[in-house]
Order: sequence, then structure tokens, then C-alpha cells
Amino acid sequence: MREEEVRGLFARTLETPPVPQRGTDQIIMAGRGVVRRRRTFTVGGSVLAAVVAVAVGFNVLQSGGGGAGLDGAGPTAAQWDPTGPADPLGDYSGAVGRAVAESMPQAEHDDFGEPPFAFAWNEDRTAIVTEGYLKISGGDALNLDVTIQEPRPGADVDERMEALAECADDCALSDLEDGRRLLTKEDQVTPDDFGPRTRYQAMIARPDGTVATAALRVDDNSPGTIALTMDQLIEVARALPETSDAPVGGPAPEDTGSSEAPPDGPDGPADPDGALLAAVENAVATFAGGAELSRVPYEGLEYEFTWGSTIGSKVFHGLLTFPDGKKYQLTVEIQSFRTKIPADGRAQLEARGKCGASDDCDYSTMLPDQTVLTKATAAEDANGRPVTLHRAWMTRSDDSFAGIFIEPFEDEGSAVPPVSLDTMVAMIGEIPLTALGS
Repeated sequence: MREEEVRGLFARTLETPPVPQRGTDQIIMAGRGVVRRRRTFTVGGSVLAAVVAVAVGFNVLQSGGGGAGLDGAGPTAAQWDPTGPADPLGDYSGAVGRAVAESMPQAEHDDFGEPPFAFAWNEDRTAIVTEGYLKISGGDALNLDVTIQEPRPGADVDERMEALAECADDCALSDLEDGRRLLTKEDQVTPDDFGPRTRYQAMIARPDGTVATAALRVDDNSPGTIALTMDQLIEVARALPETSDAPVGGPAPEDTGSSEAPPDGPDGPADPDGALLAAVENAVATFAGGAELSRVPYEGLEYEFTWGSTIGSKVFHGLLTFPDGKKYQLTVEIQSFRTKIPADGRAQLEARGKCGASDDCDYSTMLPDQTVLTKATAAEDANGRPVTLHRAWMTRSDDSFAGIFIEPFEDEGSAVPPVSLDTMVAMIGEIPLTALGS
């Protein structure tokens, strides 16, 4: 066993369990904790023997792993085709979206109106890549970069991953199930004109010869720590399908000759009869103090409900203009309960609201099956002006919850939205149940 393997095993043995094995309170606290930094250490003879014994006893690092090519045939030309679209069936973007929702419940993905986690070819068409912007409670922001490197069957996977990760003495290698190989790395990067930024990398070599990488780095305008764990990042890399199940660059779906527009979600349009939009318009007219609801003037944001980036969710963005001319952005979301969180109303809302001991989260119960969470969050707008964000969620009888967010639109609204949290709860009550797919 090589030194970096021992070091990686020792680090993972002492770390806390992966997020899916932890309760909601622990997940939230992990999201707020300061990232622990691994320390370089020298393993003495007796300690080395003990760690090797642990490795043998738990069968974590198995013989035959390091330095060898993985067993398995490479993809066919139809499964990896650099001349075709990067993710023709949306398998990879869907896998990332699901993994982020399930493994990183304290992170909120902001797609800025673009297709969520859309993959594209890199410049020399040797890999498909995507990136996402994750917002964490407390104002932190992270960039998630996901890459699938081209297949190289038979290549020395350790050497390849170490080169891709630019390893010095800061990488840990270990075996995973199903003949896979894992590399993890935590380091500091220094973007232009910014201070050091923490970065995590989780890289998995797969039997089909490809290498899947998920990397988290702190956004340039956020504090220099990552409020997520390496185990959560590993779950994202694990979730990426192999080319035998999901072609890369393969042919796009065949044209059936139909002039009808293709479905835009699990069961077609998110709001096929306009009932959800009509309910929101009625709620605004009834409760929002004479505000006019219109389209947000951003490219990619239409005046309609769309399928959200999280599986089993729908979202709407609108612009509220009040009689005094002040403007606020309205967001409405409807989402199925998350399967890796206990099916308890408060637990579901606690995770979605990213509530911790220092947050102003208030709970109440309207009916036996309706738990309400309201939250007023102090933040800053793009110009550094202190503002308050109003957010409210309510669980529903079909194991879903609906939420409404109101925040100042750019610099055209007052610091505190003119719609109270109680009024927002009443607005949520106007939104009907809806099919959210599987």
C-alpha cells in the first residue's frame, strides 16, 4: 500500500459518516460548519501497521487497485462520439441535478434561467463539462464543476487521475465498489485579483475507461471556506452514469416528423392548463396590496411555470410592481418531499429553509398535515445595500411543499418587502396540488 493510500484511508476512517446516514439536524450543522482542513502527517512504523490492519479488516483498499488499468471494455463509437451533442438524452444533466438535490440538501442551485447543469464539449472535445452555482445559507456561494473525461481503456488510472488533479502530496487514492477507483483532493486556488479559495475534487475512474470528476470551489465573492463535505461531493461523482447506460455525443433522439413541440418535463409542460399561473395571479390580486404581476425582464425567464432543476419540482418567477413604483421579484416553487430526508413536514422544511440555531425560522401548524415555515433573512443586494428576504413554505397533503419568496428587484425595491410573511402564507394556500412526476 502506498503512502497516499494510507493517508487517504486514515483521513476517511476518522471523518464523519456520509450525509445520507445522518439526521437533518446534523446535515444542517455540517452545512454551517467550517471546513476541516486535512493536515499532512508522517506515519510511523507502528501506526502504519495499525492502519494497514484496518484496511485489511474493512476491505476498503483491496489488492490490485493502484497503478493498474481497470477491467472493462471501452465504449463503442455510438456511446462516445465527439462529433455528436454532448448529452443527447439529458442523462448526465439529470443525474447531476438529482445528486445535488439528494446529497446536498443545504445547497440551493441557481441556474439563472438557463437549462440546469447542461453539458457541453470542452475546447478539444476530449471531455464533456458543466458547471452550477450553489447558494448556501448564510450567504456563501459555491461553484460546482462536473466533467466526464474521454475513455482510455487500459491506461494506468492512478497516473491519469493524479495528472488531471495536479497532485503533489495532497491526493488520497482508494478503491470503490464495482471496480472503480477514487481520488480526493483538497487544496487552495487563487483566481485573478482574489485571495485563496478552497477547492475540493472527487474523481472516479470507471471500468468504461472514463474519469468522472466533481469539484467544488468557493465563489470569488464568498468567504474562503466550503460549507459542504467531501463525502457529499463524492456522491455527485458516484451518481454520474457510465457510457454503457448513457451515451456521450451519441445521436440525438430521432425526429418523429411530428410538428408538436416535445415535452419539457416528466409529463409534458409544467402547467399545461395554466391552473398554477392563474392561482398565483389570483393570490397576488387578493393579497399583494394592489401589486401588478408581470414577467421578469431577464432572458430565459418566461411568464409561466417550468420544471425546476430538482427532480419533482416546478418553479415560477414573476415581477411585482407596487403602486408606489417599487419592484420585487416573486418566486413560487412546488416540490416533492426529498427521499433522503425523513418524511416529516418539519424536517423537510428545515432542510429546504436551511434553518440553524442562528436563523430566524418560525414554525406553525395550520392543519394536521400542514406545517408552515416562515423566514426573514438579512442579506445584501448587488450594491452592498442591506435588504431583507421574505420566504415562506407550507407542506401539503400529497407529500409536497410549496414556497413563495419575495425580495427586492435589483435596486428598485425598498429594503424590506411590503408583503408580510403571514400574507405570503395565505398566498401559498391558494396554490392547488399538482402532479410532480417521479
